[in-house]
Amino acid sequence: MAILVNKDYSDKMIKKILLFVALAIPMFVSAQNFKMGIVDTNAVIQSLTTDMKNVEDKLAATSKEYEDNYAKLQQEMKRLYDELNALAPDTPTATKERKSRELTQAQTNTQNFLRDAQSDMDKLQQELMAPILDKVKKAIEAVAKEGGFSLVQEANAGILYDAAPVVNITDQVKARLGAK
Repeated sequence: MAILVNKDYSDKMIKKILLFVALAIPMFVSAQNFKMGIVDTNAVIQSLTTDMKNVEDKLAATSKEYEDNYAKLQQEMKRLYDELNALAPDTPTATKERKSRELTQAQTNTQNFLRDAQSDMDKLQQELMAPILDKVKKAIEAVAKEGGFSLVQEANAGILYDAAPVVNITDQVKARLGAK
C-alpha cells in the first residue's frame, strides 16, 4: 500500500518548518543572553539621606504651619461654643440660632481646612519627591544598561518566579548616586 503525498503540501510544510526554525533560533539565542536584575527602590531612596532630610524638613515646616492654623480654628470654635453656652436662658431665639450657625460654620470651615491641608501636604510631598524619584530611575536605568540587564524589577513587588539568574543591583544604584 503506497501513501500518496501531495508534493505542494509537502513543500509548503517544509517552508513552514524552516520559517519556524528561522524565527525560533533568535529567540533561543536571546533567551540565553537574558539577564535580570532586582532593585530595592525604597532602600535606595532612604540612602539618599541629604535629599530625604531636605524633603522631611520642608514637609515638617509646612505641617507646622497647618497645625498652627488648625489650633487657631479650634480656639475659635471653643470661643463660639463657650459664647453659645454662656447665653442666658432668656436670650432671644434669633440670637441663639445665630450663635449656633456661627459655631456650625466654624466646624465646617475647620473640616474643610483639614481636608485641604491634607491634600496640600500630599501634593507637596509628590512635588518634593519627584526629582529624587527621577534621579533614582535614571541611576537604575544606567546601571541596567552598563550591566547588560534585559529586565530590572522592583525587589518588593512580590514573588518572582523565574529560572533566569537574578542579580540584586541595589548597592550598585546606591553607589552610582553616591549614597551609602
